[in-house]
Amino acid sequence: MTLSKPIYENKADFDNEQRMANFLAEKWNCQMLRQKKMSQFDFIAHRNERPVAFLEFRRRHHNMHDYKTVIISMTKLVAWHSAKGITGLPCLFVVEWDDYIAYSEIDDFVSHGDFRISKKSNNRRNDYDDQEVVAYYLTERFKILEKKDVQSNKPTASWP
Repeated sequence: MTLSKPIYENKADFDNEQRMANFLAEKWNCQMLRQKKMSQFDFIAHRNERPVAFLEFRRRHHNMHDYKTVIISMTKLVAWHSAKGITGLPCLFVVEWDDYIAYSEIDDFVSHGDFRISKKSNNRRNDYDDQEVVAYYLTERFKILEKKDVQSNKPTASWP
């Protein structure tokens, strides 16, 4: 018998992803196509119905440099690496912190990730006992898209 695991996306996650997608669509002059739940990506960026990038979003409620690393699962990295190998399209991991919005490409995670077994933790959305291979990736390697106005929690450039 296979037991299904809960899905940990909530309305706030959904809304944050949509807000980021709208912001990037305007910034990069493209459209964003939301992917179904359980897809390997949150959105596909496209122009004239031709995909230009795969995107995964994450929202962190602290400043970018409060922690030295961001963690991503190897399961995600394998799926992204496969998608990039097949399509040649960039796979971007976009993170919104309280003070910055930044991104990194999958290739950099693969080249510079510090791979470890995840710790058991009640701080993660997964079950306490769920452990997997994860990549610890230095936040300093992210490319800055926008510095946010910390008072309003919005980018200093146009915000949808």
